[in-house]
Amino acid sequence: NNYPKGSDVYGHLFKINELYSSICNGTFYPIYSPNWYNSIELFRYWPATSYYFYVFIMFFSGMCPYHNY
Repeated sequence: NNYPKGSDVYGHLFKINELYSSICNGTFYPIYSPNWYNSIELFRYWPATSYYFYVFIMFFSGMCPYHNY
């Protein structure tokens, strides 16, 4: 089984994908997402630095976060 383990892994992968999509659309720091807990801030409790690092890797690999994991 190659799927990530942990109770919050898919939440982090969602944030990575959301950040990647918003950067591709020209927004470099998305504050809200309509799909994230009734539009609460994406990076309220976790700093965005590690997510930007992962998005940087995604730009060079061209893969979605689920395949990169």
